[in-house]
Amino acid sequence: MAPAVFVAYFPSFAASTFDIRFSTRRLSQREKELVAKVEAVLEDCAKKSGIKLPQIVWRVQDIGEINAMAYAHNRVCFTRGILHKYGDTQAGIERLAGVAAHEIGHLRNWDTRINMLLHYLALPVNFGIGLANTTINRIPIIGLIFTLATIVFRLPCDIAHFLNGSTSQFQEYQADRFAGKMMNGVGISDFLEDISHMSELPGDKFSDWLMRTHPPTELRHDELTKAPN
Repeated sequence: MAPAVFVAYFPSFAASTFDIRFSTRRLSQREKELVAKVEAVLEDCAKKSGIKLPQIVWRVQDIGEINAMAYAHNRVCFTRGILHKYGDTQAGIERLAGVAAHEIGHLRNWDTRINMLLHYLALPVNFGIGLANTTINRIPIIGLIFTLATIVFRLPCDIAHFLNGSTSQFQEYQADRFAGKMMNGVGISDFLEDISHMSELPGDKFSDWLMRTHPPTELRHDELTKAPN
């Protein structure tokens, strides 16, 4: 429990380690100017909807995928791909603002904090299992006993991750509703419309469907259009 308690009291430390884990970086000057325009749209919409925005630390991930994510207690990260696609026009900036609002929804709902705490909760267990696998678990009989013991120790962490993962699609719908309410439909619906043709994998197997963290984009779009603003 010690690492999880530590990051609960010192979330900035945990956030910096997640920057390294996800290979994210601070914004360049051009990216700062673009994100400032995104923030202006967010602040205007938040003021109109009566929602208080949290303090956001913006990050960029140098990959071509069109995506964004929230992590730790205050991080919102855009990929270079999504910035390149939507950074040229006012309509594109509104889409970026809609995506950012969705990620802010994850922050406000504590989805990212729970993921962070689960990660640090599992660290001692995973370290201990790795150490045991390279040392004592190689000894006949004794190794078998310790292997069974590590399974028992790991079980609570695995159950916690499974339960959290089982609610991931619900969390996505919640974040969509928050974005829809805050933005009054600006940006997020258009973004979902844009990506609807590339959200499904060809030949999806049952196991792939079962492990999806995000609902199908068409259903997200439906839920967003039905949600009251």
